[in-house]
Amino acid sequence: MPALQESLSAAGVRHSTIVVTPGEASKSLPVFGRVCDEVLAAKIERRDVVVAFGGGVVGDLAGYVASSVRRGTRFIQIPTTLL
Repeated sequence: MPALQESLSAAGVRHSTIVVTPGEASKSLPVFGRVCDEVLAAKIERRDVVVAFGGGVVGDLAGYVASSVRRGTRFIQIPTTLL
């Protein structure tokens, strides 16, 4: 993740990081609520982009948060696991 953050900073892209513990336990209402709160605290708007950098759980959660907060924030998934 540091390489992604450095690339965004070097390109002048404003970004925030929200870390989610890997694993199925993170697919829960409390984690969903925390991530939504952090998205709102980061002042992410509909014109911004949520990028999920991680495995399946991270992508599932980020996609659901992006579609729920601000009635559909744009979403990009960068999977780090392959089958």
